[in-house]
Amino acid sequence: MKLFGNTKEPFSSKDKINFMAFGGLQGVGMNCYAYEYDGEWIVIDCGVAMEDMTGANPDQILPDLSYLEDKNVKALLLTHWHADHYAAIPYVWKKYLNCPVYGTPMSLGKLQDGLKGDFKDQDLKIPMKTINPEGERIKIGKFDIEFIHITHLTPQSSMICLRTPAATMLHTGDWTFNPGPVVEPATNFERLKEIGKEGVTGLIGDSTEVYRQTATHGEDEVHAELTKVMKQYKKKIFTTAFSSSTGRMQGIYEAAKANGRKVALIGRSIEENVKLAKSCGFLNKCDFIAPKDAAKLPDNKVCYIVTGCQGEKLAASTRLLNDNIKGVSFNEGDAMIFSSSVIPGNDKDVFYLYAKVIEKGGELFTITDSDFIHTHGHAGREDFIHFYKDLVLPESMIPMHGDKMSQLLHMKLAKELGVKTSFMVKNGDVVSFSKKKPAEIVDVVHTGEIAVEGNRWLPLNADTFKNRKKVFYEGAVITTIAIDKKGYLKDAPIVSSLGVFEDDQTGMIAKNVALAISQQFKELSPAERKSEQNLRQNIHSAVRKGLKGHINSFKKPKIVVHFVYK
Repeated sequence: MKLFGNTKEPFSSKDKINFMAFGGLQGVGMNCYAYEYDGEWIVIDCGVAMEDMTGANPDQILPDLSYLEDKNVKALLLTHWHADHYAAIPYVWKKYLNCPVYGTPMSLGKLQDGLKGDFKDQDLKIPMKTINPEGERIKIGKFDIEFIHITHLTPQSSMICLRTPAATMLHTGDWTFNPGPVVEPATNFERLKEIGKEGVTGLIGDSTEVYRQTATHGEDEVHAELTKVMKQYKKKIFTTAFSSSTGRMQGIYEAAKANGRKVALIGRSIEENVKLAKSCGFLNKCDFIAPKDAAKLPDNKVCYIVTGCQGEKLAASTRLLNDNIKGVSFNEGDAMIFSSSVIPGNDKDVFYLYAKVIEKGGELFTITDSDFIHTHGHAGREDFIHFYKDLVLPESMIPMHGDKMSQLLHMKLAKELGVKTSFMVKNGDVVSFSKKKPAEIVDVVHTGEIAVEGNRWLPLNADTFKNRKKVFYEGAVITTIAIDKKGYLKDAPIVSSLGVFEDDQTGMIAKNVALAISQQFKELSPAERKSEQNLRQNIHSAVRKGLKGHINSFKKPKIVVHFVYK
């Protein structure tokens, strides 16, 4: 296996399809995958990271697509319109892709909305090709492409089949087999079964919730549960759910209406997604009212849908429970219904909201009270068994999305159900698929993560973020040292801090650090004073000595040295 492919694509051939991921195989989010055949490329999805495991907190984290800059990219295909599958496009399209984008009306509508926001002044004229949401088969370059309708939390989601003479690939995107969708048709099982009979060389499959043992229940059952649950409350009802779940918005509306309540929306993402849904023919019978009008109604006649089911700090749920929404309040006896699951990693933020509801004397209803208050957007174990046993049994399978444990469980289950070859790969691994032989890793290409800070692009491992994280956890000590050209002190050192000793009312710690620096300078020889690097090292050592006994020895604050020459 070679390391780091070159621009000539040594792995390219008419005898195989090559697959690689630029994001999506090493954690949740930042989904971006590419298929290469005979010098032509198809990219599927291009999203942002959903969480920043570094703690650096940049504006966005994007996949590094620099490897594709000089490639013959024929198209970018969208499986659906969650941010971790589309939201990086406005950042990277012009530089690395510059190709048509294919997707269903809602996927393209969400992308167009994004271009009207932060990118409205960049004149990004991205050619967009609309795909029939019930499925469509098209020719793109040397690829025969088919979109197959499936169910997910978002309407108009698709699996994508890529056919060439060398191999047939099926890319699942995010999927589940919802037995009772309410705003769109059920998954096209017949078409999947037909594709399975044709023969699938390789499957790139979502693994997110393969560990879930419970069967997926229908959105229609959630509607019925919401109607029943709302009957028990006599004051205001606040509901929160994933804002992209169009079916859930309709279910909440109908449940509230059945209980004699009007429904108001609070939160930008819900308002934008409802507007998009209406433009695509959904929710047109839902007559939502403005929050200011809802505030005039009796408490038992109103239901609010608020953003922030995952405890996002700036979302409406958090602001509401912290009394930061003008004209709307959560009071004793009011109810908060979480029509959602808790995404792993968000537990602390969500439980904070639960605690706030309880502290305020409110009524709390969550998925722990009833499984039927939410239905999942990702397949569980029973869905996978149905998929592999009854619909599509590929020759080879690569697990994607979810964490490594989910991918491992998916791989094991696929093997139990008859998939001959299955193995986990990393972002950048080039996997070759062919009808003539088993899948194998043939190369490794450059991938990475790019952090966006305003108009700057930086590698996620840049010093800026390393220092930010260090300062966040351990603080910083800032020193200003006045010296002459020979390296002798001209004034007493000035010492301050961020997160270390600001609360030292007497300034004793700062004085100790300044004294330690002065003492260190006295011990330097003329030769040692000539090197600024040597001076910095000595100052760092002195600061550590000055802090000794005042802070935990395990903490090592960032030390910043400024020289002023006099």
